[in-house]
Amino acid sequence: MVVATAVDTFGPFLIPATLFVVGVAGYAVLWVLTGQQRKWAADDGDGVRRQDDSEPPER
Repeated sequence: MVVATAVDTFGPFLIPATLFVVGVAGYAVLWVLTGQQRKWAADDGDGVRRQDDSEPPER
């Protein structure tokens, strides 16, 4: 009943919108599981990060 009402209301827009929401939720779960917060917390604030997490050379 709820699904039929939603499909009648939103029509073909419902499928891509649902996929988008599921994708964002999945990306958020992966982001939390990989610990991105800790990697960003190690940034020194200048916006420059090296691939191997070493410090950039002195300028």
